Amino acid sequence: MQHSLTQFAKTGFEVIPDFLSKQQLEQAREILKPFSLDQGRGGVRNIHQSSAATLNLIKNLGFEAIARSYLGDTPHLVRSILFDKTARNNWTVAWHQDRTIAVSGMQELENWGPWTVKAGVIHVEPPRSVLESMITCRLHLDDTNTENGCLRMLAGSHNEGILTTEDIKELLKNNEPVELEVAAGALIVMRPLCLHASRKASNPSSRRILHLEFSSAELPSGIFWN
Repeated sequence: MQHSLTQFAKTGFEVIPDFLSKQQLEQAREILKPFSLDQGRGGVRNIHQSSAATLNLIKNLGFEAIARSYLGDTPHLVRSILFDKTARNNWTVAWHQDRTIAVSGMQELENWGPWTVKAGVIHVEPPRSVLESMITCRLHLDDTNTENGCLRMLAGSHNEGILTTEDIKELLKNNEPVELEVAAGALIVMRPLCLHASRKASNPSSRRILHLEFSSAELPSGIFWN
């Protein structure tokens, strides 16, 4: 797989079209078919922990090697989510950075926080250095366009650090977002700190995405990825 680390460092994201062959795409769809979303749910979380077939799919498609090619160090899969934006589950995602990680427990740590609990899982905002040790891989199982709520990115915003609401408004005022319309089988690789959003689908159709987060960071003693 060819990609430009220089360009990735500049923009904070990269699109790899035709990442999956047609056969691999059908296999991925079949393996992920058992996961269904109840109405009002945006995604199914940590599916690699509940499905051996999904974990094998992730391994067989070489995602760890992909993550290593961007991070350089030994990456670990730390989160997996299956998203599906449909007429039944249709939502808007405001401009934001992915700034929290799921961990095993709470501790008093300098520059860590705030701490929250979501669906029984402890989350925390870690220092910027941890977030910069991460990449996200978004595997598209369906065609994604402006009508069904494709990902929108603000190139280069990951280089601005942790952003306040006012920072985000200012960046959006002075920069043009990119609409990432991609075909089924494409892969988007992005930095979690790169500003992103998506509109509510105007013409809803199944928009399934396997969202995988990798990190090369070592967490403080007593804290583990969850």
